[in-house]
Amino acid sequence: VEYQLVKFDHANKKVYVSLRAQDVLRGLTKKVQQKSDSSAATSWHPEYAEYMVEGTPGKPYGGLIAHFNIVEANMSLRRQEIQEELNEDEAPLSLTAFPRLGCGQFTWPVAKPDPVDGVSKSLFFPDEAINQGHPRFNLQAQLTDFENAAFTVFIVLLTRVILSYKLNLIIPISKVDENMKTAFKRDAVIKDKFFFRKDVLTESTPPECSRQCGSSTCNLTDQYEEMTINEIFHGKGDFPGLLALINLYMDSIEIDVDTRCTVTQYLKLISMRASGKLVTSARWMRNFVQQHPEYKKDSVVSEPIAYDLLCRIVQIARGKDNDPTHLFNYTTKSVDKIPEALSQAEAYLNKKSSKVNQAEEMTNGT
Repeated sequence: VEYQLVKFDHANKKVYVSLRAQDVLRGLTKKVQQKSDSSAATSWHPEYAEYMVEGTPGKPYGGLIAHFNIVEANMSLRRQEIQEELNEDEAPLSLTAFPRLGCGQFTWPVAKPDPVDGVSKSLFFPDEAINQGHPRFNLQAQLTDFENAAFTVFIVLLTRVILSYKLNLIIPISKVDENMKTAFKRDAVIKDKFFFRKDVLTESTPPECSRQCGSSTCNLTDQYEEMTINEIFHGKGDFPGLLALINLYMDSIEIDVDTRCTVTQYLKLISMRASGKLVTSARWMRNFVQQHPEYKKDSVVSEPIAYDLLCRIVQIARGKDNDPTHLFNYTTKSVDKIPEALSQAEAYLNKKSSKVNQAEEMTNGT
C-alpha cells in the first residue's frame, strides 16, 4: 500500500503534502533493522514522490485461507508505524491523488515548479516533490485498511477460483483496451458497460462449477459481451457472476470461523460497491467537494475544501468516523497471526513437501 504523507495547518485550515518521505523511511528502516528477519512484520520502500512511502508485509502472508484474516491487521500496523514517525500535524493517508496536486503551494516545505530548467519541466509539479531514485506512479488505493484488505483478498480469492475451477476469463486484447478507456470515465462503475467473458468454462472445469455456470458455446464472439460491473459481479444469464463463484469455492474448502467472517464482510463491501448501494471513494470525495459550502461550482478544490476533506478522511481511516453511503459499519476480526494449530499444520506440510521434493531429486539423479 502506498501512503501519502500530508501536513495540516489547522490554524489557517490548509493542508499540504509533506516532503519528508526520506526522513520517515530512514526511521522506519532503522526500526526494521533492529528486529530479526522473522519478527519484522513490515517492510518499507521509497515511492514515486517525496511525499509517498510504500509499506509491504515483512514476509509473505502464507498460502492458507486463514492468512486472509491477517491482511487487514498488518495494514493497520503499517499505518500505525508510519504515524509514529510523523509529527502531530501530519498523517499517512492511502489516497489515489492529493486533491490539490499541482495547485499553487501544495507542498511543505514550499517548492515551486521550474518549467525551464527543471528535470520534469512541469508548469505545476516541482522537482523537489519527485523521488529521483524511484520514478514510477502509484496504483489505486482506498481510504481505509478494511477496504484495501478487501480488494487485496478478493484478487487472491479470484485467482484461486480460476485455478481451482479451471476457468477461462480471457477476452481479446482489443476489448481490454476498450475497457481501460471506459474505466477512466466518471462513475463508470455504475454507469458504463465493460467487455467480459460470459462463457468461462473449459473442458477441465469440474461439474459442480459447470452446473453453476450453465451452458457453454464454441463461437468466440458469443463467449463475451458487454456487462455492467453489477452484472460481472452478480451475474447475467448463464454467467453466475464472480461473487457466486467465489462463494461456491468458499463453501468447498475448510476455513475457520473468524476468517470466514472477515472474508464475508470483504465480499459484502465489494458486492455493495458493484451494485451501487455504496459509492466508491472517488464518488464520495466528489460528493464531499460538491456539497461543501465553500465550493463555487467552478471545478476548483480550494485550500479550505481540501483541508476539510482530508481531515474527514483522517478520521475515517482511523475508524473514528464513517459515512454510510461509502462504507457500512463493520466489526473486524482480523488478527496479527493465524491460529497456532494452523501454523503448526502449515509448518508440517512445508516440511513434508520439502522431503518429497528431495526424494524426487534423488530418484531423478539430480
